[in-house]
Amino acid sequence: GYIRVLGLDPLREEDAEKLPVLIGFSPQSTSYSFTQHRVIDELKSRQEFLEENNIEITIGIDDLVYMLRLGTVLEDPISSLSGGYKRRILIARALLGPPPLAVLDEPTTDLDKESLIVLRDLFSSLKKYSTLVVAEHRANLLLEDTDKILLLENSSIAEYNPSSPLIAKILGENTCGWK
Repeated sequence: GYIRVLGLDPLREEDAEKLPVLIGFSPQSTSYSFTQHRVIDELKSRQEFLEENNIEITIGIDDLVYMLRLGTVLEDPISSLSGGYKRRILIARALLGPPPLAVLDEPTTDLDKESLIVLRDLFSSLKKYSTLVVAEHRANLLLEDTDKILLLENSSIAEYNPSSPLIAKILGENTCGWK
């Protein structure tokens, strides 16, 4: 077999070198090693990396700071922030550009109800720019704007159709989790 990500073979060195500018990634853990001390510097670092690699910035720092409500912490040291703020910084970093593909691992972790609504709205607005791949245990929180669902059970695909009875049973009829 073979693997292709955005048409590139990640096992070929030449292709693998291109992927970091084409893929945004937000890890599950907020103990991620940030490369900068302050929030604004972390975001600027990623945007500069993209610009150096000739990536056009359609949604930049100012947009994501506004959408993720990070304006009050831009000058703060990342180490002093709560898990929720760190999560939003990781998401902003991953979605700068935005990239053609963004992989977000447990993006709702550490977020309060208001932040979840903000995140859902942000994902909805990014759909026209990016493919978002979200690994999430609390999937019903983001279900409203989800196009496809891959349900895994015992390391196998249990379901793929978002309107299947199995997915409805597991996620429940309440699509947002707080109605």
